[in-house]
Amino acid sequence: MIQGDNVIRDAVPWAQVRAHVVTNFLNVDEAAALRDSLEQMRQSAYETDASYNRRFRDLADAAFPVPTRNDDQHRLMVRAYARGLRSSMVAIKMTEDANPATLDAAITWVNHYSGRQDAVSRLGLDRPGVEPMDIGSVPPPAPPPQSPLNEAIT
Repeated sequence: MIQGDNVIRDAVPWAQVRAHVVTNFLNVDEAAALRDSLEQMRQSAYETDASYNRRFRDLADAAFPVPTRNDDQHRLMVRAYARGLRSSMVAIKMTEDANPATLDAAITWVNHYSGRQDAVSRLGLDRPGVEPMDIGSVPPPAPPPQSPLNEAIT
């Protein structure tokens, strides 16, 4: 109970207040704008996976509230998440290997894959089948052909 101005009121939980505000004050255009922002979100060049995951999850929670998500919304979120990843190779590999059904599964897969990549890079070993370029095997470029005008001058 909260007392103020001689009125005794029950404390209302934040979740209930938020649900009331969203239902009564968030219009359809705002919800569509949040979904558009989710589709346009991209991981920046120097942004960590953890930071991108946090940003994406926060916006996804606003665009598609957690208790009301359906399979189509999960599919849209996974697609937007994959498109926003900095590395298209990771997005393709995630889709081919795991084909996650939910955003949480996609984020978990990317975290696991990134951790494996970090572990491999810490070993300092070359990947099998990838050989460093042998610089001495490339012949020097041929001199440019001489034109008759250049021969007359020299």
